[in-house]
Amino acid sequence: MRLKLCYNKFAVKIYAHSLKDTEKIGIALGEILEKKTIVMLCGELGSGKTTLIKYICKGMGIVDESIVKSPTYTLMREYDGPFPIYHFDLYRLKNVVDLEEIGYYECIFDDGITFVEWADRIKDAYPQQYLQINIEVLNREKRIFEFKWKGKYYDELMKRFENTLR
Repeated sequence: MRLKLCYNKFAVKIYAHSLKDTEKIGIALGEILEKKTIVMLCGELGSGKTTLIKYICKGMGIVDESIVKSPTYTLMREYDGPFPIYHFDLYRLKNVVDLEEIGYYECIFDDGITFVEWADRIKDAYPQQYLQINIEVLNREKRIFEFKWKGKYYDELMKRFENTLR
């Protein structure tokens, strides 16, 4: 099935009707990510944040996607890829001080790619430029992925992403 995209200047909504659609979205994004990319993910519990990150990592060439796991209890995981991949979960954190203690700021300004689940829990955690993916659950398989971004690099990234999905 062809993905339905609805977009304006600073947001794109993609309607995914199955897990296969989610995989297609993640792989397409993973294929174009570059160093120093920061992806903030928001959505309710069980919405598919970690699943999407698995597929993005698959698109980046990580063959064994089983290594990509939610860092809910460890707070941060690091994966080997074409460059370092940092995966944070802010669900249990309360404030910026907690972020400093787990090395959050060192990672988002590093040459790697950073994924942040539950990013909206600490609004002060947002850098000046980023890609945010909001995931809305419609039912067991269907999701709406809303991509919002801030910054020139992310403008270009999203143009490439949209072209990849067409």
